[in-house]
Amino acid sequence: MKIPKKIHFCGRDFEIIELDNLDAGDNWGRTEMGESKIFLDKRMSQSKKEETFLHELMHLAYRATSNELSHKTEEKIIKPWSTNLYGILKDNNLLK
Repeated sequence: MKIPKKIHFCGRDFEIIELDNLDAGDNWGRTEMGESKIFLDKRMSQSKKEETFLHELMHLAYRATSNELSHKTEEKIIKPWSTNLYGILKDNNLLK
């Protein structure tokens, strides 16, 4: 999967920014709705970067419809879903 420099979602353009050393705690990515930016850590392997990008897209989709869960609870829900969805896409050669 080629990770784009930007995506369009719900009438907004979100910039995808890769940083050498993302300061996101123990995470490899971060979505900033207010800034319309998704940050990814450059140090990841390509497959981990793809999985993290999908993970951040799921945060984006969730936050566009609701923001009632704490970040910790949101993360507990999104992490397994994004990992499993990425596995399905990769195992079935759906990532191009």
